[in-house]
Amino acid sequence: MFKKLYFLLPLLLQSTLWWIVTKPLFRFFTRIEIKGLHNLATLKSPAIFAANHSSLLDSVLLPIALPFWSRFSPMFYLTNVYSHFKNKERFGWLVYILSPTIFKLLGAYPTRRGKNDYSLALARHIEIINDGGSVCIFPEGAITKDGTIGLAHGGVGYLAFKTKIEVVPVLISGTYKITLGDIIRRRRNIIIEFCEPLIFDDFSVGENPNVETLKKFSEGVLQILRERQLALNK
Repeated sequence: MFKKLYFLLPLLLQSTLWWIVTKPLFRFFTRIEIKGLHNLATLKSPAIFAANHSSLLDSVLLPIALPFWSRFSPMFYLTNVYSHFKNKERFGWLVYILSPTIFKLLGAYPTRRGKNDYSLALARHIEIINDGGSVCIFPEGAITKDGTIGLAHGGVGYLAFKTKIEVVPVLISGTYKITLGDIIRRRRNIIIEFCEPLIFDDFSVGENPNVETLKKFSEGVLQILRERQLALNK
């Protein structure tokens, strides 16, 4: 099921604790619907899952939407750890020291900032894919501020180009500005939809695509999600 020791804890959390405990809680407190699993039926592992980003809950919802002990588990994430702890006075230096380790144990690995140098920023995630791990990336790079799907960065394009594995667009609907009250009162309909996989080779590019080409592929992924979201809202 896993090739490296660092897969172990994320695998146990996502495929056991989250699936056995967290998924039933979501099913009880929300009206959650999972669509498009047939699009994963013949898909080889590992894969890249590219989802829109409306809430911190998105990172939990995607793994529990997969089948029990899925071949795509554990799911590893791209994250900017410190963006969740912007207030240094409130959280203190201890959080800044411990949070990277805690996030990694959950399967979330920070990107390395490199001024559009994806080879630097995503080096660790390329290693994870080469080790057999599936990766979840949010092409927008941040949680949406207005509920709409924003513009894409080029990260998903770079990962797809370098690894030659398939990209699964994933629409997560119903988590924008979700509150504890919404959950307790079962006010939210949450939909996770796995769309048909894409591959970077479907685009006509050279051997070394530039940043704009990478962003174009990423935008193509998000455009699929926009269209699915529009269809859901009709």
